[in-house]
Amino acid sequence: MHARNFLICSVVLLTSAFTGCGQSVSQHSATAIDDLVSVGLTDVDPEVHKFLSRKQSVVRESPDNSSAIGELAMAYEMNGFADSALIGYRQAATLAPSNNKWPYFESLVLASFGDYEGAVAALDRALKLDSKYSPGWIWKGRMHLELDELSQAANAFQYALDTDAHTAASVGLAQVALREDDANTALNLLKDLGQHNVHPQVEQLIRVARTRLGISVDAGSSPSSSIPGQIGFPDPLSAEKRSYEVSISAELTRFRNLLAQPGRRSGAFELIDALFEEYPENKRVVIAKAQRLRVGGDTAKLNALLEQAHATWPTEVNFILGLAELEIASHNSSRALELLDSALALDPANVWGLLQRGIALAQNRDFREALETFQQALQVDESAEIHYYIANAFAELDDFSNARCHIRRAVELDPAFKEAIDQLRRLDRILESQSRSETDVNSCSRKTGN
Repeated sequence: MHARNFLICSVVLLTSAFTGCGQSVSQHSATAIDDLVSVGLTDVDPEVHKFLSRKQSVVRESPDNSSAIGELAMAYEMNGFADSALIGYRQAATLAPSNNKWPYFESLVLASFGDYEGAVAALDRALKLDSKYSPGWIWKGRMHLELDELSQAANAFQYALDTDAHTAASVGLAQVALREDDANTALNLLKDLGQHNVHPQVEQLIRVARTRLGISVDAGSSPSSSIPGQIGFPDPLSAEKRSYEVSISAELTRFRNLLAQPGRRSGAFELIDALFEEYPENKRVVIAKAQRLRVGGDTAKLNALLEQAHATWPTEVNFILGLAELEIASHNSSRALELLDSALALDPANVWGLLQRGIALAQNRDFREALETFQQALQVDESAEIHYYIANAFAELDDFSNARCHIRRAVELDPAFKEAIDQLRRLDRILESQSRSETDVNSCSRKTGN
């Protein structure tokens, strides 16, 4: 049994509600500005707090200034508040409808959220204002590819190619051709690029095209085990936003966002590896590096990193708990409990620590104390995982009624929790032959604390 919690805490992006239909345009605008400047900054670094507070003050003083609002939105986006940036870009676009920059930035934020239809709509507004901006057409082609709208993607990439003749546009056309099973066209587009460009995406697409055509692939051109990132291209508008990035906080936020998307984990790994190389003594970067190694399954390097980090920061609970989890994975529950007790002495209400302590006790078959520890965790926070482990402890103690109550609650909280679903089926079968009154079933909410 392994806890699924991560080493680093997630950043809660603050969202703002849109106003109701009955409000006037001015009321709507005022509400949007109020929401924009009231974003909480209590959990950010001091330098980021100072920078964003200053940008908020400018907007408060000039609530009709599109440039001030747009600058605040860029500052939000580059420092980890993408939801709030989206509100700012939309408000700036309302105040300055002839400036293509604001719908352009809105589009890229929506694309980062996976809302490609909304992103295309916003990008179309930007390109209507400046149809010669080639990077916008490349982005448009990529968004249409995500939507599997191949003809629209091809048109966008072709327009970008005609406007600026950038490699990224040719690569995009090759991707469209491969989607349309036209490997010949794809290879013709790529073969010249392959002579002058060694980008992994170009190499991978050439391999795919040659394989489909039955052409042998060079022995030295073996496919990479990771998914290559897309080839870059100059984007002056996006580059402007980089000046609004204050500290490594934004990089860590991007790392967490990428890591949360299974298809983009290689990008997250590359980002944090580079950041760790530059800031090996920054505790937050080390915590993120440990998370990268944990997700990547590199146990040996993770253990070495955590040992060194624990020696450097002996009271940092994250590192102690990380080492404890590795000990649990190695079935060294005694050492794990020593570490966990020291961590919980520093932070008695740490849910992850309580959960791991319960798991370590269960490894020792001390199910009653494990149950008590899991229930302590439940008093701090309710999650599907905590109910799952409580249910397992009850089941080990042959208390199947209570076990079923908690496993049902786990499935309610996380309907995709496969292990909990399987366990619920097993418990249903066990209790099938036992008489259960309606009162017993209804008492589940009381037993689970729900």
